[in-house]
Amino acid sequence: MAKKYNYSEYPTKNPWLKPDLLYAAEYWGLHMIENMIEVDVDRYLVACKSLGQSSLLCDSLASNYKGKFIMLPKVSSYHCLYLKGEIKKLQNDWFDEYKPAFNKIKNPTDVGEDYRFNAVQGIVCMEDCDEINTEATLAAIKRIPDYRRLLNELYCMFINRVCVEFDRIILTTISKVGYNSDNFDMGKLEEFVKKKLPFEALTNYDDIRLLHRINNFLKHNSVSAYNTLKENHRNYVRCKDNDTAKIEYQNGMYALYWIILDEDYIESVFTKLIDFCDDFCHKYLNEDVANAYWMNEEYFTNKIEEMIHD
Repeated sequence: MAKKYNYSEYPTKNPWLKPDLLYAAEYWGLHMIENMIEVDVDRYLVACKSLGQSSLLCDSLASNYKGKFIMLPKVSSYHCLYLKGEIKKLQNDWFDEYKPAFNKIKNPTDVGEDYRFNAVQGIVCMEDCDEINTEATLAAIKRIPDYRRLLNELYCMFINRVCVEFDRIILTTISKVGYNSDNFDMGKLEEFVKKKLPFEALTNYDDIRLLHRINNFLKHNSVSAYNTLKENHRNYVRCKDNDTAKIEYQNGMYALYWIILDEDYIESVFTKLIDFCDDFCHKYLNEDVANAYWMNEEYFTNKIEEMIHD
């Protein structure tokens, strides 16, 4: 039988006449039980409406949980929220710090315009303009290989960071749910997942492998790492087969010059990592990923604070 709570001390009609009541957790249907908060959903919905704040209710709560009482875990108990939060930090770093810095690198057009601007100072005849335009175009063309090389180096550096951070946070997570080895790599992750389900059953599993194969090639600069990347993800590596290289890769050649990356790949990898982690947490850890963002103590306490001070 559902638990009952008496709200006679917390009338919802004209709540602003007794504003102190709004700061009582019970007004909102929140009750402390054994160090956890239980929310009386019906009372919470009524309290929100009493302040005219129905628009702040999440759809799932209003449509699927009427008449129910929910024990609210803390945000920190959700592995999916931890993983998503850490990946979002990387994503913010990319858009707020790295990408703006990359855009400051002089591209071929910038070089051509700089040459033209400096050369036109003090010209005395129009014939000189034609020569300057030609030389500016040549300067821009000469800049192309260095510009592409610099961008690719920076992309690879950032992808290395993404891979390292992913390994750190996924290791942190699985270490809390049964992983106890002192070593960790992609193979160990796949072995751990296979205790419950095929690794290939997880969303974007091949994107996780691609990320690690790129990083492995960057670390080792070996023919073996190169071949693994080429055989499985040909579009991400230069080779004679696709006319992006004139020679065969050999041990010790600089991997940075053989990997093919761009902004589109980097900006897509964050969503792919989040989707993989969500699916792992759902299928392996049985977390309610879809509702985790609101089914926690912090969501309710933050929303209540927002409604009181709106």
